[in-house]
Amino acid sequence: MAATIAREVNQPLAAIMSNLEGARRLASRKDSDNARVIAALDDAIAEVKSAATVLRRVRSFFKAEDDARVAIDPSGLVQQVAALADEEATRRKISLQVAVANHLPKIRGDPAQLRQCLLNLLANAFDAIDRSRSERREVLIRADLEKPGSVNIKVDDSGVAFDRLNVKELFAPFSVGVSEGTGLLVARSIIESHGGRIWAESDASGGAKFLFILPAISRGRSHKSKRRG
Repeated sequence: MAATIAREVNQPLAAIMSNLEGARRLASRKDSDNARVIAALDDAIAEVKSAATVLRRVRSFFKAEDDARVAIDPSGLVQQVAALADEEATRRKISLQVAVANHLPKIRGDPAQLRQCLLNLLANAFDAIDRSRSERREVLIRADLEKPGSVNIKVDDSGVAFDRLNVKELFAPFSVGVSEGTGLLVARSIIESHGGRIWAESDASGGAKFLFILPAISRGRSHKSKRRG
């Protein structure tokens, strides 16, 4: 996560330095063009604001505010994320399905962060399918009771397996073969900040599974599954 933050902040800082150096050179000339100096300073100010936005986002991400964490229905969370990703799945000609257990216990968390985690996993799955060029283009999100006191959410895809890639490296900064190189890292940070655990497995039939477990508030009473096509 530190490497990701450094990369995001470094880009606007480099632009700021470049603009300020340019403005200084222009201002030192006898025939200084005030308009160009002002334009360079304006660009630097814009980049400062960009860097500040990144830092505010990071601070809010790590700031543990109890009022930002509420009781969440895992089934509702999964259905909501599937609805958000449905248009993108349709555009890429990917079949996105959901299978959730009935009466799952609620989890406590930040809804926006957990939605982002699932969206990152789906983006990774979609990209893996595009890279595979396989005729099978399917993603399935499952939610069930892993064991008393824990909710398990899985994203299965029919994309590229990662036999040659160390599984631990999948959640490391700038990993080769994963979407954007940071999406899984952010997902891991979110899950771990919620007291959960995330990992990946290769699927024997091809593709991959990304799974995470979160502590439940109460126990579920049934495991009957329902599907969304």
